[in-house]
Amino acid sequence: MIHLKNVTFGFGDRTIFDNLNFAIKGKDKIGLIGRNGAGKSTLFKLITKDYELREGTIEIPKGYSIAHLRQERLSKEDNRIIDVVVSSQAHLFAIEDEITAVQKELNERTDYESDAYMDLVTKMTELNDQVMYVNPNEVRAKAEQLLKGLGFKQDELTNNINTFSGGWQMRVELASILLETPDLLLLDEPTNYLDIESIIWFESYLKDYPGSFVIISHDRDFLDNTTKKTVELLTSKLHVYNHSYSQAQIERVERIELLRSAYVNQQKVIEQKERTITRFKAKATKTSMAQSMEKQLAKMERVEFEEESTATMKIRFLEPPRSAGIVVKTDRLGKAYDAKQVFQGIDLEMLRGEKIALVGQNGQGKSTLVKIITDKVEATAGTMEIGANVELGIFYQDQTTMLDESMTVEETLADGCPAELRSKLRSILGSFLFSGEDVDKKVKVLSGGEKTRLCLARLLLRPYNFIILDEPTNHLDMAAKTVLQQALNAYEGTLLVVSHDRFFLRNLTEKTLELRDGKLHTYLGDIDYFLQKRNADNFREVELRTKEKKTVQPAEEAPKEIDHEKLKDLQKKINYVERDMKKIEEKITGLETDMGAADFYTSDRKDSILEQHTEFKRKLSELNAKWDVLAEEILVVEDN
Repeated sequence: MIHLKNVTFGFGDRTIFDNLNFAIKGKDKIGLIGRNGAGKSTLFKLITKDYELREGTIEIPKGYSIAHLRQERLSKEDNRIIDVVVSSQAHLFAIEDEITAVQKELNERTDYESDAYMDLVTKMTELNDQVMYVNPNEVRAKAEQLLKGLGFKQDELTNNINTFSGGWQMRVELASILLETPDLLLLDEPTNYLDIESIIWFESYLKDYPGSFVIISHDRDFLDNTTKKTVELLTSKLHVYNHSYSQAQIERVERIELLRSAYVNQQKVIEQKERTITRFKAKATKTSMAQSMEKQLAKMERVEFEEESTATMKIRFLEPPRSAGIVVKTDRLGKAYDAKQVFQGIDLEMLRGEKIALVGQNGQGKSTLVKIITDKVEATAGTMEIGANVELGIFYQDQTTMLDESMTVEETLADGCPAELRSKLRSILGSFLFSGEDVDKKVKVLSGGEKTRLCLARLLLRPYNFIILDEPTNHLDMAAKTVLQQALNAYEGTLLVVSHDRFFLRNLTEKTLELRDGKLHTYLGDIDYFLQKRNADNFREVELRTKEKKTVQPAEEAPKEIDHEKLKDLQKKINYVERDMKKIEEKITGLETDMGAADFYTSDRKDSILEQHTEFKRKLSELNAKWDVLAEEILVVEDN
C-alpha cells in the first residue's frame, strides 16, 4: 500500500494539492480524472519522487516497485525494439551471473563454519528465490507477446526503434513497463497512441493484472472497462468514488448537490448565529451568552464547499479568405515503404467549405495521407494537387513533441506570429486558459492537455481556409473537446479531421472517409451515419468485425496442404522435451525439499545439493527454450 499523508505541493504561488490524504491499496484499479492542468501528471511525479513535496509524506513500502508511463517517451535508446523491451529486465540476467559467481566461490571455499561462508549461503538462497518465479529465458517470449498485443507484427520486432513514429515508440515504452510487472502501474494517457484493437487487448491485459494501477485518461469506454474506482482531482482535493467512470459521474452530481445544499444551509445557520451574537454583545446582560455562542460557533465542524471552475476555452477561428472550389484533388494516389504497400489508387476530391472525417485502423495510412497532402511525405504513385489560394493550417498527431521546451508559453505563441496580432497575444492565450503567471511557464512543465491547447492556439494566428487536424483531442479533457467542436462547427473554411473519438466527431462533419485494406471508402454522412452503414455502434465493433473477417478464410480458397509427416516428427520431439522437463522438475522439487530442512546448511550434503539444484535449473531453462522453438515450428507448419 502507498499512503499519501497531508500532501501539499505547488509551483510558485500556485497550490496544486492542499493537504491530500489518500491510499493506493494492493489490488486497486483506479481511474484518475480531472481537468487539464489540475495536477494529475504532477501527482504521478510526486509518487515517483521526480518532484519534492512541500509538506506531508508519501509512504512507500520497502521493495515496492512502481513503473510510470509518461505522456512522452523519455528514453532515446537506439536499438531493436525487442531488445529495448527485454533490456527493462536486464537485472534478471544479472542475477543469473551473480548466482554463477557465488556458486563458484562456495565451491572454492573450505571455511564451512565461518560467518563469511554462511553469508554466501544466505545470498545464494536469496538469489535463487528471486529467479524462482521468473525464468530469464522466458522474458523474451513474454516481451514478444506484449509487443504483438500492442500491434507490432513478428517481422517488425527486430527493426530499430528509431524507424518507428513517436506513437509506436510509446507502445514500445508501454511494453517495457508491462514486462516489469511492478506492484503499481502509473499510466498517463496510455491509449493516446493505441488503435482500437490494441486498446481492446490492453483492457483484457489490465483486467487480469496482478498488482494495482492508476490510469489518467479521457477515454470513457477504456476507464469503464478497466477501473473499479474513480478519483477526481478538483480544487486541490481528491474525491473518491467506488465505481468506474460512468457510474462515478452520476454519484458525483449527487454528491455535489448534497454538499452544496448542506453548505448553503450551514451558512444560513452561521449567519443567523452571528447576527444573534452581535445583538447580544450590544447588551451588557447578554455578554456571557454571546461569548458562549461564539465558542459553540467556533467548535462547529464547517462544511467545505468550493464551486468548481467553469472556465472554458473560447475559440473563434479568423474569417478565412476564399479559396479555389477544389481544395485538394488526388488521382490514383499511392504510397509504399519499400515492399510494404500502405495504400493505392486513392481518388479524393475535397471541395471548398467541406468538413470531412478520416477514420480507420492504425497502420492503414491516415497520418501518411495527411503528410502527403501537407507536402511532408512524397507519394510513390499517382498525383496530388492543392487548389489555388489555399492557406493551410495543420495540427499533426505528434505536434506537441515539436515544441521547444525551453521557451515560455508566450514566447511559443509569439514565434512566427504576424505583426498585426502581437498586441493580441495575451488575449488569445487567455482564450485558451493561459492567464497571469501561466504565460511565463516553460513549455517543459506543461501537461499534455496544456501543450495541445498551446498548439491549437497557433491556428488562431492566421486566417486559414483549410485546416487539417490529426488526432487533436488525445490530451484534451471533456470540456475542452466540446469547445473545440463548437469552434470547428462555426468555422467557415474547409476541414479534414483524423480522429477515433466518436463524441468529438458527432455532428461535426458531413462526409466520412475510411482507409481500409489500402483503399479509400466514402460515406456521405457524419460518424453516426458511417457506423450505421458499417452496422456497428462504435469504433470497437468496426475494428473487431474487420479483424474477424481477416481471420475467416474465403470459401472459394482451397485449404492449404499441411505437411503431416513433419508435424508428426515435431510433435514427437516436443513430447520428449516435455517428458524431460517433467523429470527435472521432479528432481528440483526433491532437492528444494531437502534445502528446506532445518539442519540443511550444517549438513555434509549441502554443497552437493546446491550444485545439483543450480545445474538442474540451468537444464530446465534450456529445455524451456527448446520447447518454445519447437512450438513455433509447429505453428508455422500448421499455418502453411
